[in-house]
Amino acid sequence: MSKENILNPNVDAVLYQKNKRARIDNKDNIQKMDQYDISMRNNNPDGYVVSLPEGITMQTGFLPSTNVPFLHLSNGGTAYVSVGEQPHLLTEHTFKSNQIIQAVKDHYSRDNVYLCRFNQSIESVPNEFIQLKQNIETYKSSVNIARERVGHLAHEFERTMMRNDNRVLNYPTRNRIMKYVSDVLGLEEITDIHLRQRIECEAIEKLIFHTGKINEYLKHEVDNIYFASSHTISNPYLANEKGVMAFVYRDDVFRRMIIMVDNFHVAGQIGTQMHLTTLHEVSHFSGSLDFHIAPSTSRVGDASEFMDSFIDGIFGRNGESISIDYKFLEAYRQQHPNIPIDEIQFKEILKRDPMLRANAFMENADFLATMISDLGSGRPFNSDTVARVSRAATPLKFDMMFVLYKLAIENMRTINNAPFEVTP
Repeated sequence: MSKENILNPNVDAVLYQKNKRARIDNKDNIQKMDQYDISMRNNNPDGYVVSLPEGITMQTGFLPSTNVPFLHLSNGGTAYVSVGEQPHLLTEHTFKSNQIIQAVKDHYSRDNVYLCRFNQSIESVPNEFIQLKQNIETYKSSVNIARERVGHLAHEFERTMMRNDNRVLNYPTRNRIMKYVSDVLGLEEITDIHLRQRIECEAIEKLIFHTGKINEYLKHEVDNIYFASSHTISNPYLANEKGVMAFVYRDDVFRRMIIMVDNFHVAGQIGTQMHLTTLHEVSHFSGSLDFHIAPSTSRVGDASEFMDSFIDGIFGRNGESISIDYKFLEAYRQQHPNIPIDEIQFKEILKRDPMLRANAFMENADFLATMISDLGSGRPFNSDTVARVSRAATPLKFDMMFVLYKLAIENMRTINNAPFEVTP
């Protein structure tokens, strides 16, 4: 291993290349394109330097996705029980179906709920669930937007990128997908050309992997998507701006996805769109993860701001914080079984290792959903100019309740039989 790949366990500073689109809220007079040292004592709230174990090196590639095995699929990917033969959740009466229905009731704090399957007819929805009945076609259209966009991107991958005999990916240097990914990741900021090219290649491979898996799901298993509602004529749903938008279960062999449609009618977040929620949730079936960034996740509108908020969260800058998905940490530990790493040390490694940082970024379900939607629709990565200027003019406020809510969601996911992922 070359010495330049060693992450020094005792250094007191880390070279940090600030993204040129970053928000500069501190008092330092720093140019956006500068490279500068950030003292660990300035980035850790208790003023201490995090020591790393001996032998930690920079990653040379991405970690494998924590792909969930599904028992209902044969080795060839064919379902043992077709989607059309699966009973409706409300009539299945198994432990898992009862668990899913109870989760819907708990999230809505209502006992009277209804779940409408994607291909279910409007006529079969009870008349009392008026909001669901009146908007079901709109909900389906949102899911179809997700299906169309991921399908377009999958087709473009097949059309513009090829592999040689060694399975190495080849694509034109002026490929628009490569340009988009490079811009979103801020790869132009990396001065090491070889490192930049390796990260670019790994990021494209990761995007191809998730796009393919999501595309297959939405082509063949879309009827596993349910729209859940508690809003009735006699008992309208009360606004809950921080309500759960959707969830899936890790151990649900039929990969059912529940969209909590009532919450979309009262959602205040910029990025809360049902087609993005669909892409986010389905990506968990291919192993995407959740790196909750607070409070920026509710404010970030287009992909040009993703890396800024991500890095701010990792470094604890501008009032941001980030929670690391434990499955990503476990994947790292599996690759380094003889080196003990705790979460604080892992965050320190993320600060120093651009390959690992890009890896985490490309596994984040929030980022993946928007990137796939943008690329599948031809939308530029920095298209949300109006909202971006508006947010830049509004100082970030530290929302403790938002952070506590995120922590509660994360804690729930670690409990046995809790939803594998929820989108708040």
